Amino acid sequence: MTDAASWTLKSLFFGRRDALDRRGGRQLERGDALAELRRQIADELGKGRWRTVAVQLGKKIAEVLDIGIVDRILLPAWSKLEQLQQYRDRDKFPPEETVLVPLHTHTVSSTHAPEILLKLNETELGRLALAVELELELEGILLEVRDARIRQIQAGRAAGRGQLSCSFRDANLYSVERRSRSYRLAGGISLGDGFEIPALE
Repeated sequence: MTDAASWTLKSLFFGRRDALDRRGGRQLERGDALAELRRQIADELGKGRWRTVAVQLGKKIAEVLDIGIVDRILLPAWSKLEQLQQYRDRDKFPPEETVLVPLHTHTVSSTHAPEILLKLNETELGRLALAVELELELEGILLEVRDARIRQIQAGRAAGRGQLSCSFRDANLYSVERRSRSYRLAGGISLGDGFEIPALE
């Protein structure tokens, strides 16, 4: 594929539709864990309004998962690889010199735990807690490095699998497991000014 730059946690779990998390919205419409919350909404907004609230919560869940997998997960992990540390030496690798760095087949694991604060008329009702566990399988990655920064992804393949759980007041509302198709990181994914290779302690 050529659209790896737009690969996100949202697209992994919910697809690429603008409709966002309809499945999550439906899950939130029912269930004992949200009975008290539904009553509070009904008391304040009237009966029959919970479905609208659930749909909006589903959209918010997808919104907070709009995290770029390439720029927010893979690049920070790659920049900390020990094999890239040598390219911080500007005497050995002058700023105008471009180097292509192949990476061995490897796996990147990532966890995320965003929360959504629920409020009604300035009263806090609780928080929806999301838990994401992600594992990315990479092969044939070729990075373009210049002036101690990763400037471009020249080649490679990536695939991921993940689990998403949503809970409210320690009660699990639903869980979703997904595996992505394979993404071709080909044709060059430009990174603009690049991603800095930090010094490792």
